[in-house]
Amino acid sequence: MRRSGPGGRGGVGRGLLGVGVDAVVVAEFRATAEKTPGFCDRLFDPAEMEACRRRADPWPCLAARFAAKEAVMKALGTGWGEGVDFRDIVIAGGGGKAPEVRLTGVAAERAAGGSIHVSMTRAGGQVMAVAVLEGGMRGWG
Repeated sequence: MRRSGPGGRGGVGRGLLGVGVDAVVVAEFRATAEKTPGFCDRLFDPAEMEACRRRADPWPCLAARFAAKEAVMKALGTGWGEGVDFRDIVIAGGGGKAPEVRLTGVAAERAAGGSIHVSMTRAGGQVMAVAVLEGGMRGWG
């Protein structure tokens, strides 16, 4: 008899490997970015910058993506350390589409084939992001 693990697949299931949460005050993020030359260029790839610049006010979009990147780092178990660069994490989507996370470099190595899911929200001048790392679990069959 074969047991099914999480996800209903015999032998291999999906399990929660990490969770990260981050909140950012948009005005503080903007102030830091405006007084620090190259700040946004160090955090975002050109596609992320362009997606946010198309909006009437790009700052909530940029702050939300920053919060999402930090949440992803926490879900990976690295925080800002262990070689993960902000530009190794790209938050795509928005404008009515669910956010999609693309990982490269050390971030991709840390995810080890797992899936990252992100949710972002904003209210009252703040943005918040939650990231969940899910991956395969052996031994269910």
